Amino acid sequence: MRWHDGDSHKASLACLTRLSNMLVVVSTIPPGTMLNLVKPKLEDLTGLSVESDFYLAYVPERIAPGRALQEFVESPRLVGGVGPNSTKVASELFRAVCKNVIEMDAATAEVAKLAENTFRDVNIAFANQLALICKQYGVDVKKVIELANTHLRVMIHTPEPAVGGLCLPKDPYLLIRGLKPSRLNLLGVARLINDKMPDHIVKMTLLALKDAGEDVRNVKVTVLGTAYKADVADSRLSTAEPIIRELLRLGIRVTAYDPYCQETFGAERAESLQNAVKDSDCIIIVTDHKEFKKIDLQWLRSEVKERPLIVDARRVVDPSLVRSHGFKYYGLGSCRHLGTG
Repeated sequence: MRWHDGDSHKASLACLTRLSNMLVVVSTIPPGTMLNLVKPKLEDLTGLSVESDFYLAYVPERIAPGRALQEFVESPRLVGGVGPNSTKVASELFRAVCKNVIEMDAATAEVAKLAENTFRDVNIAFANQLALICKQYGVDVKKVIELANTHLRVMIHTPEPAVGGLCLPKDPYLLIRGLKPSRLNLLGVARLINDKMPDHIVKMTLLALKDAGEDVRNVKVTVLGTAYKADVADSRLSTAEPIIRELLRLGIRVTAYDPYCQETFGAERAESLQNAVKDSDCIIIVTDHKEFKKIDLQWLRSEVKERPLIVDARRVVDPSLVRSHGFKYYGLGSCRHLGTG
């Protein structure tokens, strides 16, 4: 902020005074929280009045792990005040750093934030449902989505073995919280589909082992990736947890490896990729880390057991290339009649 003499100097001081009385909430919250809870609670605790004594706004966080600073500056910033004065003052603050500030009321910002993540959750659920349908009809979901997305108004997400992290699994529930019960609940159904996907991956693994004639009590299964998403260390609500815990419950020896994350969810932890896959009967790719996308299949084949299996829950490796190196391939939404599991 530039300092000047006279009126400009007074205006700058006034601006700083307003900003010093500014309170901003960034955490994801249910609709109505700012007006019905935060505002009255703060006024009751302080004896001050919002919009005159201090300013209050909801500015939801919209950054991805690993790109926080870049996205904080470049992503459009939603600024929702509990009143017009709060919106104006909060916008002044964020325009000092953010390239694009969009003003609105707090309630609209609350719903918009939840709508963003809920849309992604529903889209992933559709992709996962499509994967199960494609398997039934003997076609490859990856090809189907690629073809469907050539339409100018279609953008289907990629199937996933579930939806992890702290945001997407909970935000749909925050959005529908407080609504009257209804059988027509698309968001609830989408959550159910995504939550059931780890069970599907376990069933795929058991089918792969059965097809190979393996006894689950005498096999080593390697899980690649325990972080909830690619190239981060965060394991909160990771898809790997229910998969690993169910495999362990079934008496299977499970080894886990993640180049970023230390969590294993009870599996044996491998310190390297080589240690993880050594003498493995079945490899499950759960997290789409860069390291797993470019894995050397010829090297991998030399490390694993005689009849190796790959369960590709993220569809990150080429099925035909995998088969050419002597693996049997099972991919989420892949077609069995082509020999891909």
